[in-house]
Amino acid sequence: MVASVDIPAGTLLFKESSLMLYDDRRGPGDADREEVYRYALSHLRDEVQATVLELSNVFAGPDVLVGTLRTNAYPLAQFDGDGVS
Repeated sequence: MVASVDIPAGTLLFKESSLMLYDDRRGPGDADREEVYRYALSHLRDEVQATVLELSNVFAGPDVLVGTLRTNAYPLAQFDGDGVS
């Protein structure tokens, strides 16, 4: 990527909102994960559901939604009261 103007360090170039948040650390094992994701997805607005389902999936296997979320998800930091762990 090449900029046509100087961009100062620390400049916010773009900002995205999360489509869905899910704490995977306390969640089910892999076998039940797609069911939990489908339940969470079913509670989103129709247009948000469509957007999630249009995202890329780089993981092979029968759990298409799990692969899609793993491809596009960012891990959440864990806060323990003393800071991020």
